[in-house]
Amino acid sequence: MSQTIATHAHGYVESLRLAGHPAQRVATNQHQLDYFVLWASLNGVLLVNQLSGDLAERYYDHLLHENDLLKDRLVGPRVRRERLSKLRRLLAYLHAGGITAVDLSSSVPIVDPHGTRTQKPAPTTASLSPC
Repeated sequence: MSQTIATHAHGYVESLRLAGHPAQRVATNQHQLDYFVLWASLNGVLLVNQLSGDLAERYYDHLLHENDLLKDRLVGPRVRRERLSKLRRLLAYLHAGGITAVDLSSSVPIVDPHGTRTQKPAPTTASLSPC
């Protein structure tokens, strides 16, 4: 049975806290990864072995069209960059910890401070399968 993304996202955030990262950084990681976990679950992706490069691309597309419900406008590039970087780090953590056999952190798009995409995802459609 595969493990949930939510469980591992929580474990990653807890590892940051235990490593002594500032409380604000830990809280930001928790907030941004909670957002990804919610988005993924709404798209039927709950388990680690369901993660893929295609999912990272779909998340990026979602962020491009995401509305800030409080300000009634598109979310800015800073928020998109932050959300993508937290996902990239989570995917790297999963691979480094032996949770996944494939490291798809490079499949997560990179955007510059102005919101311009500077890196295309790696050409793969492989899923992240448990080791």
